[in-house]
Amino acid sequence: MRNKTKIYLFALIAFLFISLGAFAQGKVYTTVSGNNVRFVPGKVILDKKNRVTQGVLAKDHPFAIPSNRVLKFMAGYWIRFDANAKVYEGHLAQDHPLTVLGGSRTFKFKKGTKVKFDSRGLLTEGTVATPITMTLVNGRNVKIPAGTFVKYDSKGRVTNYNP
Repeated sequence: MRNKTKIYLFALIAFLFISLGAFAQGKVYTTVSGNNVRFVPGKVILDKKNRVTQGVLAKDHPFAIPSNRVLKFMAGYWIRFDANAKVYEGHLAQDHPLTVLGGSRTFKFKKGTKVKFDSRGLLTEGTVATPITMTLVNGRNVKIPAGTFVKYDSKGRVTNYNP
């Protein structure tokens, strides 16, 4: 009889842990910056301290990037945070002028497209919203049409682009 009681007790405890974990996946989380953010239930990843490291936004929301500049990110897509709760990857909810790697040039990047930032908040990749002229890694200047996905090297030169 005692073994059955232990088994039932163990099953009850296991059920409670699983239920609490499922509940946590659907609640509103608070980021380190103090903002209440709603994520799609079941589409959130937490670290060991129960802080959100990434998740799918349930509605558009403004967040700081590593440079502390605030941008609005789009619902329905994964957003990824660094250890300081700054966004380093997400989809833009509106067009934004952003400074690319190398730090000397700013271009407008297209809403609804994914962007990535380095630890200083400089853009490493994104889709341009307007035509731009950029220097490739080989030193050649090229005109890049609006809607082109672009990746940059540490000097702000284009390493890859896909019109």
